[in-house]
Amino acid sequence: MSSVPIAWTIAGSDSCAGAGIQADIKTMQSFSVYCASVVTSVTAQNTQKVMEVSHLSAALVGAQLNALQSDMIPSAVKIGMVGSAEVAEKLVQLLGGANYPIIYDPVMVATSGDVLLDDDALDIVLNRLVPLADLVTPNWAEAHVLAGLSHSVPCDLEGEELDQYIESLARAILSRGARSVLVKGGHLTGEYVQDFWTDGRAKAWLSSPRQVVKNTHGTGCTLSSALAASLANGLDILDAVVMAKAYVNQALRLAPAIGCGKGPLAHLDLMFREQDLPWLTLSAGEGRKRPDFARDSSLGFYPIVPDSAWVEKVAAAGAKTVQLRIKNQSESFVEQEIARAIEIARRYCCNLYINDFWQLALKYQAYGVHLGQEDLEDADVNAIAASGLKLGVSTHCYQEVARALSVRPSYIAIGPVFPTTTKEMKFAPQGLSGLSKWATMLNYPLVAIGGITLGVAASALDSGANGIAVVRDILDNADPSLRVVQWMQSFSNWHQNRKVS
Repeated sequence: MSSVPIAWTIAGSDSCAGAGIQADIKTMQSFSVYCASVVTSVTAQNTQKVMEVSHLSAALVGAQLNALQSDMIPSAVKIGMVGSAEVAEKLVQLLGGANYPIIYDPVMVATSGDVLLDDDALDIVLNRLVPLADLVTPNWAEAHVLAGLSHSVPCDLEGEELDQYIESLARAILSRGARSVLVKGGHLTGEYVQDFWTDGRAKAWLSSPRQVVKNTHGTGCTLSSALAASLANGLDILDAVVMAKAYVNQALRLAPAIGCGKGPLAHLDLMFREQDLPWLTLSAGEGRKRPDFARDSSLGFYPIVPDSAWVEKVAAAGAKTVQLRIKNQSESFVEQEIARAIEIARRYCCNLYINDFWQLALKYQAYGVHLGQEDLEDADVNAIAASGLKLGVSTHCYQEVARALSVRPSYIAIGPVFPTTTKEMKFAPQGLSGLSKWATMLNYPLVAIGGITLGVAASALDSGANGIAVVRDILDNADPSLRVVQWMQSFSNWHQNRKVS
């Protein structure tokens, strides 16, 4: 049993080490994944052109696979350059029925225009290799080939018409048996790079500002190997897509100048910044036009309470930010409680966020709205923004943070930090190290939530939280008003200590 995750790369060798197995090994090392390799082809190339390609025999490729299979079982496999029909056939034989995820990056044509896949291999790839893949990652030209169209189709579409066309390409590739597909948008033009992912049931557009950079050699290899490494580390598919995209954005941003042509990326440790993270939307249009809420940097102690009576109790005790979260009540009761809670909050000069019921928050002019991930899909976020209300969003993982970034909220809630019994969670506690990671990465006020008690409040603030959301520590306390005073004093002490130091 390996003490670290293992992933394989099955791909060609790039003599200038910007793409192929060399890029894959460097990328997986960045993710703390041990990368074993199966070489399918050897290329003589530099940053300017591919000079020669020689495919290895199917027997030698098979021998490499068998050697790894008998000793180093992978948690994920990335397939890149296949090269010949014989090798494609061997891969189908040996990988069929695999119980680990397979990422297929259909390397067919180099950026320079050089053909990297034999014509007689295409039929095997389309009909037998693609169905083995858990995720296929074609660029614009490759998507057309996999969809059965000419790879030279001109891109004379734009806007929503182009978006729908890309989604149709993805559906055509899924029809060949792939379990999911990511159509990459880097070869298109526009202010943003927009990639489309779908598994036929769910879908997501990932948008990032287009980086105008010279050194782009090996972006496709880097993305697909980052995906394999993320899956090997146990992430689900959409988390892996977001994390891999962030890695490529970081690698492009920090790419050094090497060679005279399009140099390689920077395959460094994971040190993402907000500019590296894509934002995730259900449509491409949403990704091109995001709302932008005023930030709320005065969060502090943030109790979450179930009714207006509790709002008054904590506000009277001194809480300055409160969230009203009403569950499983009639519509009339909810409206009465929200209207009353907003009036109480105004009386105490308390900032009141309404959980979920955004229409009522607009109607009675609350201070803000807090939405969970599911609520984001149904809420009219643009209407909330136009009203001038603040917006908070719950997150637990990379894909949810990417979804939050699509609406540029007033704050982002990160959790659970510690184990919690408030509600059943499908996410493991992130700990103070996870909180610190997000605080370093994001330029947003952060609310820490989940299992936080007064005894660890200072540590949570030291880790980068701007606010701490508390439920049980107030609701289950024998003297909740005194507990609010203690929490407020804890924040005051922490800020005072920071001034002194």
